[in-house]
Amino acid sequence: MKLGLQVAATVRSCNYHLQALRSLRNSLPRDIAVNIACSIIGSRLDYSNVIYFGMAKANFHKLQRIQNRAVRIVCDVTATFSRLTASATLADNAQ
Repeated sequence: MKLGLQVAATVRSCNYHLQALRSLRNSLPRDIAVNIACSIIGSRLDYSNVIYFGMAKANFHKLQRIQNRAVRIVCDVTATFSRLTASATLADNAQ
């Protein structure tokens, strides 16, 4: 299997589960939503972590967009939300 196909399958899987989280987000406390998002994204990215070494930047950007989407869903913000603000919000919630 080519690496691009693996990344596409990972992105597709993450998007499916993130969409489900998005529909439940308003019913969940933020700490639970963070745990679910980390579990969804982390398990899928860690599973293939070894083969990502030396991967093309385009594939890294696809995976980064998945992480950014998870942050936006957990923080309940729009796509125009500042990355720095999102990172600060998650850091505050981690404490």
